[in-house]
Amino acid sequence: MAYTAPSGPLPVGGVVDDALRLYRSIFSRAWILAFAFSLALAGFSLVVFLNVPLDSTPGTQSLQQMLSALRSPPILTMYLLVTLLTFALYGSLMALANAVAHANTSFTLLQACATGFRRLPAIVLASLIFGVAVVLGLIVLIVPGIWLWGRLQLWIAAMFAEDATALGSLRSSWQITEGNWWRGSAIFSVAVILIFVVSFVFSLVGGVVAAILRLSLTDTQIVVQLFSLVANTITYPFFVATWLCMHRDFKLRREGGDLVARTRALGSA
Repeated sequence: MAYTAPSGPLPVGGVVDDALRLYRSIFSRAWILAFAFSLALAGFSLVVFLNVPLDSTPGTQSLQQMLSALRSPPILTMYLLVTLLTFALYGSLMALANAVAHANTSFTLLQACATGFRRLPAIVLASLIFGVAVVLGLIVLIVPGIWLWGRLQLWIAAMFAEDATALGSLRSSWQITEGNWWRGSAIFSVAVILIFVVSFVFSLVGGVVAAILRLSLTDTQIVVQLFSLVANTITYPFFVATWLCMHRDFKLRREGGDLVARTRALGSA
């Protein structure tokens, strides 16, 4: 059944249900992008693991060896490339989900990828601003960082739903989350719990399989990454669906509030 976007604001549970409906509508195509995204992350994790020296007696020297390995030019270069690739793929996933949310059934995976890579500079810029703001807030007193995260978290949804610039998407998230911080936190917390349960089950199964087969540490890490790859492929599209549904709900609430304010102003004139 095709997804139909709600025409009015929903309660917290209603937004989560709406996100689940959108998730079911996009998954048949979105899993390909989510798999590519997850594969890039899993591949990088394995490369790092295989290049970090293993020490049976961890200590200061072991930590220094690990940091040295992570700072090596090949690892840093790969990290940069993987980061850019994952940003582009996540943008592609968002573009596809947004097209489905707006009943654009003709939007293809190729178009989604083209959109994601075209918006890559804006995604990188907005991510940097978002990350710096949240980190500075956390350094100051933790709470400001959490608050800023809640106010700016919908920038990625705004960028694709409104075709906004990097600064415009951050501004939009700031505006529509005004007065909705706790609501947004509640919705996102439910989504995180659902995703955590799925991820935990796959990680547990991966660990059990490795234990039964009595695999080495390296082979265990490979098995765990494979199970995580499946879990991430399943769960990442739900994050995208949740942010898009939150964005739509908060925007409807803000527009409704603006309409009420204008009506009252006309009534008192």
